[in-house]
Amino acid sequence: MSYEINVQHQKEGKRPFILDKESELTERKISKADPESGYYVKGEREKQFAYSAHTACDKHGFVLDVMVILIAKLPLFFTDPFTTCITLYQTGKKEFLSLKMYVYDEYYDCYLCPGNQELIFSTVNRKGYRKYKSDPKKCMLCPLLNHCTQSEKHQKVNNRHVWVAYVEKAEHLQHTELNRKLYRHRKEPIERVFVYAKEKHGIRWTKYHVLEKVNLIQCLRLLQ
Repeated sequence: MSYEINVQHQKEGKRPFILDKESELTERKISKADPESGYYVKGEREKQFAYSAHTACDKHGFVLDVMVILIAKLPLFFTDPFTTCITLYQTGKKEFLSLKMYVYDEYYDCYLCPGNQELIFSTVNRKGYRKYKSDPKKCMLCPLLNHCTQSEKHQKVNNRHVWVAYVEKAEHLQHTELNRKLYRHRKEPIERVFVYAKEKHGIRWTKYHVLEKVNLIQCLRLLQ
């Protein structure tokens, strides 16, 4: 993602960002028995070291492929646009105008607010968000100001991620008739596969250490 950020930053005539390697270091719990496993937290009661098993099956419930990955790669940092989509949805306070009420004009690269005013592109930050800012002089006279922003400068700022186009494509596909039909049937084959695999084949727990061994045993259990 840093490549796309620097490309857009250079288009503004600015120097590319220098990545701070120290800021990328994060503290995490490591298992002494199996350092490759990741610390999995699902609520207050369920905390354990685990792996993440991804399974694909056909409409009849026959398992087509199994892939076990490290949980440590899931939560914060992603390497491709597809896996990043889920992290880009923005939520705000209920009493304020939703981001969906601001129309993005792709041709002019600006936002139009409910008050019919433009939010002009300002810059790209190092996290990959393009900032669009309104004109404070016009915002001061807007009747929707109290429902728009809490800024002392009376300026609305919208953030648009450099990969948000992938989110919009995903939302579009989500509402197509084909995907709605497929998703209704999702629970029938794959959920049944996981239930049988956990209860009858013992994939809820693993007796093996190291990703390679865990992946191998899951393949033997599910693809038999």
